[in-house]
Amino acid sequence: MAADRGVRIFTVGFGTAGGAPAEIDGYSVYMRFDEEVLKGIAGITKAEYFHAASAADLKRVYEVLNARYVLENRKTEVTALFAALAAVFALVAGGLSMAWFGRLA
Repeated sequence: MAADRGVRIFTVGFGTAGGAPAEIDGYSVYMRFDEEVLKGIAGITKAEYFHAASAADLKRVYEVLNARYVLENRKTEVTALFAALAAVFALVAGGLSMAWFGRLA
């Protein structure tokens, strides 16, 4: 579904594909991932797969991704929309007021 909508999914395999214990915040966690599946997901969505064997490698992966994709800050003028909306509300309020007090011809 993501590929059909043009969403690109960049995948990262952290640790070793065969599995190994990793130390995270003082806890030992056994981590394993399927590298071929991660590559397939990235390939289907026309993105890339990255492998990070260590925390330093993972940091470099995120630096590479951040350098490639920068958000664009664009200003959009919306005051005309609010002014038009206020004018519509004023016309509706005037019409309802005339109907309420029986001043419609």
